[in-house]
Amino acid sequence: FWHIKVKALAKSSQWEELKKFGSEKKSPIGYGPFAEACIEQRIAPEIVAPYIERIPSTEERYGLFMRINLWAKAIECAQKLKDRHRLLQVRALCKDPRFEKSVDQILASGGM
Repeated sequence: FWHIKVKALAKSSQWEELKKFGSEKKSPIGYGPFAEACIEQRIAPEIVAPYIERIPSTEERYGLFMRINLWAKAIECAQKLKDRHRLLQVRALCKDPRFEKSVDQILASGGM
């Protein structure tokens, strides 16, 4: 039921209803399906991010943040995972000097 309702609300662009549904009680399907439904509908990252933040797996959050180009959040996840490869992956894909510099500083400071 939850999967169907999440997809239906996303496909019909009922973002407020989706937000309300996700906030009513703890989702028995987790918040990954909420994030995935929003991403599939190409919704703005700032709408998707709160669902991603509620996902307990840092690895899963990292992958979703990468998909929606939320580089700062992806960098945070890579740091929490202590994963140099993921930091370098963000740096290679972001094409933004601010985030490239941020990754360089983390790596130079021995943060990995």
